[in-house]
Amino acid sequence: MRLARVEHESSPEVVAAAMAEIAGQIDADTAAAVQPGNLPAGGEYSQGETAASVITDTSVRWDGMTAWLPIGFDFGSPGAGGYLISGTPRMRPVSRLRQMFRQKKYMAEMHERLWKIINDHINEAWNQ
Repeated sequence: MRLARVEHESSPEVVAAAMAEIAGQIDADTAAAVQPGNLPAGGEYSQGETAASVITDTSVRWDGMTAWLPIGFDFGSPGAGGYLISGTPRMRPVSRLRQMFRQKKYMAEMHERLWKIINDHINEAWNQ
């Protein structure tokens, strides 16, 4: 009986809420990283097309039983988002953006936090 309650209570809404919480943290970290003082060319890339390419609609999307979040930059839009992450021969990458989107540690931490939120919910439902 408890297992049924856990399955029922661990519905997509719980996963979506956990992912939305993580997306909020990633959004805040991205916004802090793209402040003018953190970017090359005197903050030139914190405005215009690059600023517009930062994804702000991080609502959870479902593809069957798989949930996903759009985060970071929209690479289909014009702007220098990808170059700020990876750098170019003439421009060093923005270190915080590189840490967030190219190195595994930041996303691993976010993934760990996501599972902790979901596991806490399951444990709470199991112990009721």
